[in-house]
Order: sequence, then structure tokens, then C-alpha cells
Amino acid sequence: MARGRHAGLAILLMASMVLAGCVSPDMQEWGPDGIEVAVNESAGTATISTHTGDYDIQDDVANLLGCDSNGDFSAAT
Repeated sequence: MARGRHAGLAILLMASMVLAGCVSPDMQEWGPDGIEVAVNESAGTATISTHTGDYDIQDDVANLLGCDSNGDFSAAT
């Protein structure tokens, strides 16, 4: 009987992988109708805008992050 349960579980798992793309939300596109990012390397910032459904961000500025010469994680200044 345990073999039947394992087979049923395997079929359910395979079916969920096949159907995952059908029920997931759409991926956002880059560009004026989706996500826009402008990077200013000299200032160490990125300006982000998104216009997707109810979620709207206009010109949100974020600091760029990276590693310094010692390999330590730091924010750009």
C-alpha cells in the first residue's frame, strides 16, 4: 500500500510543476509600462520607477551596494 501512496505523491508533484506556470502571476516587463531603472554611477545611486497595476513607485532613489577593495560589503558614498 505504501508504494501506491508514493506513486500518487509523485504524480501530484509532477502535476503541480506542470501547472505552476498557469497559476502564477505575470512577470513584469522592463520599460515605460513596467519597471524602469536609471543608474548614476558617479553619485552611487539608482532611480527606480514602476507602474504595474495598483503598485506604483515614481522616482524612488536607492544607494548602490557593492564590495570595496578589501572584499567587504559596503554602500556607495
